[in-house]
Amino acid sequence: MPTEAFYKLEPAKKEQILASAIHEFSELPYEKVSIFKIAQNAEVSRSGFYYYFKDKRDIYEYIIYELKCVFLEKYDLQNGSIDIFKLCENIFDYIVSFKNTTWEAFFRKVVSNMNADDLKTLFSFMDMPDHSCEIECTMDGIKFESVDQLKGTVMFLATSIMFSVAGYMDDEYDLEAAEGKLHNMLDIIRFGIIKGEKI
Repeated sequence: MPTEAFYKLEPAKKEQILASAIHEFSELPYEKVSIFKIAQNAEVSRSGFYYYFKDKRDIYEYIIYELKCVFLEKYDLQNGSIDIFKLCENIFDYIVSFKNTTWEAFFRKVVSNMNADDLKTLFSFMDMPDHSCEIECTMDGIKFESVDQLKGTVMFLATSIMFSVAGYMDDEYDLEAAEGKLHNMLDIIRFGIIKGEKI
């Protein structure tokens, strides 16, 4: 997360730094993004960048964190119980809504760059506290024997979302087909089968 110095910047300067980073992450694979280029386009020195962020991973995760905050507010998920399957649909709807917008390139790169650690970061709000199994750890009537089992299920759900999003963003299939693929994968958790198909 940013340093205190970043939060004390003028809003316009914060926006300039973030816009520069978003542009770079939208144009290049993560490993090829240059801190020097982010700093140059934001009109700060390279050392100035490190005054605000620890490294490029830090600013990358902060951008994703800000997007998560917008999502949580949009779907009113800060408090109360969560229907995990409805949440998956909401996440899918939120991400695909950026297609044909200025954010599309960024989300395309997020999806293509995604690895296990990125999934954990992006979907951390779906994770459960260690005591969750003691308080009726269920999803749609599905009971879990341990928190690890639940967390594994959450990661499967997260992967399912990103798989469906990637196909739609890359124009492999239309929105209806992408939604169908997501629902089929959610049904694997609900019913243990792909609904209506043999496996």
